Amino acid sequence: MNKHILNDEIYSKILIEELSPYGNLVAYVESNDETCYFYLVPVSNKSYNINFKPSALWLRNLVPAPEHLNISREKPPLMPEKNCKHKNGHSEYNPEELKIIWFSDGCGAILLNQNKIEAIIPPWSSLDNIAGYSKESIGFDTPFLPLPELSSPFYLRIQEEMDFWANLKENPNFQWLNYKNKLLNQYKNIFGEPLEIYEVPMDFLPKVEIAEFNNENYYTYITIGLSRQPLPKVEFFYKSPEEIESNRFIEMLLILPERINQKLLNVLGMFATFPWRTLNFIGFYHSFEYIYDNKYDGFFTIPLKQLFQLFPISSFSKIEQSLPKIKFMGLLPATQEDFLIARGKGIEFAVKKKLTKLNI
Repeated sequence: MNKHILNDEIYSKILIEELSPYGNLVAYVESNDETCYFYLVPVSNKSYNINFKPSALWLRNLVPAPEHLNISREKPPLMPEKNCKHKNGHSEYNPEELKIIWFSDGCGAILLNQNKIEAIIPPWSSLDNIAGYSKESIGFDTPFLPLPELSSPFYLRIQEEMDFWANLKENPNFQWLNYKNKLLNQYKNIFGEPLEIYEVPMDFLPKVEIAEFNNENYYTYITIGLSRQPLPKVEFFYKSPEEIESNRFIEMLLILPERINQKLLNVLGMFATFPWRTLNFIGFYHSFEYIYDNKYDGFFTIPLKQLFQLFPISSFSKIEQSLPKIKFMGLLPATQEDFLIARGKGIEFAVKKKLTKLNI
């Protein structure tokens, strides 16, 4: 069990700690002599920034509650007596009885105690001064909200998050090899046999491969596996359940007039996993820019309709019909000049200008 030394030399200890399946956040419960808190924080990474604001959620006081909330003290604040169920303090958790379950997009976490929900840090934590939901909390005048009523539909969402990880482990349809082969077979029905399958090296989820096809003198590169897990932060950009559902699962598709070089293939692999590594949403008219040796490589994301205008291959229209639950992101290679235009006038303008230049 890890221990952390506070400024006043009173030690705190980590009761449970877990790295996200996507390798970008750490969730842990920390206890000192006065309080227990549930934390969700990004890991340190020198290669890229993780788009997540650290969250700290109060769980319980271990000593009698004060009259008022004091957030200016050095130690984590005690919950005031009017906002906690155990005003005289609660016992410390038994670490063996705690369990962490992640939201399927990796942007939140659920804490179980004795297999019951103790606290939730949702993907929208830190918005509107909300840290999360805690079983021991009372009232709505602190950042630490009580758990919703048992009749709340929110628990349907929580059950879906729990079921997601169970399906990845136990449901044959979601186990990697089965999922990959089923999707690849659907690609084969449209594009024919692949020339090559490239594995994208990743120590964490998502597991991804890129299939290479040749059709009518064009080379097609399409990801396999992104749609196995939901895209992060979709609900930040779409509001209706229908819009959220239709944008949750993506794959990426790139078409080139000649075979891809190794550097651009590497950039494609980095872009494919970028949303999950950094917890960034990606939709149409977004960009990914990579610089090496003072050279720029990258892509704009565009609807397939625009991509197929550029590369009019008859069989391509079948892909969205065959896989209606997947949102396919068309990729348009972009140069340094394209990125400069996008910075000044927006990506959609830069895309239209590039397509016009290509006589589309």
